[in-house]
Amino acid sequence: PLDAIYPIVSLDCIVVKIRQDKQVISKAVYLALGVNMEGHKELLGLCVSENEGAKFWLNPLKYVPWKDYKRATADLKRIYQSATEEEPRQVLDQFAEIWDEKHPQISRRWRAYR
Repeated sequence: PLDAIYPIVSLDCIVVKIRQDKQVISKAVYLALGVNMEGHKELLGLCVSENEGAKFWLNPLKYVPWKDYKRATADLKRIYQSATEEEPRQVLDQFAEIWDEKHPQISRRWRAYR
């Protein structure tokens, strides 16, 4: 069974070559990975599709409760838009002050990838 909360969810797609009907064709494999509250990665789901496209995620994601999503992602977006090397650290510190009480794994994981 899945956990009730995954503070970090990563959505991605890989294109693989497979043999189908005596031909080699490309298929898109969509992956949903989550980091649980203990910091462990879990495969939440995967799906195979004929081709890759961002629109694929619209259907499954409309059922996910995105509490805090807009505020948290807006705060994290500032990290990517930083102009200096020091600025992302400051932004992450500010993010941690706001969100660590509710979602401590997010800033912890970001710092681990530094």
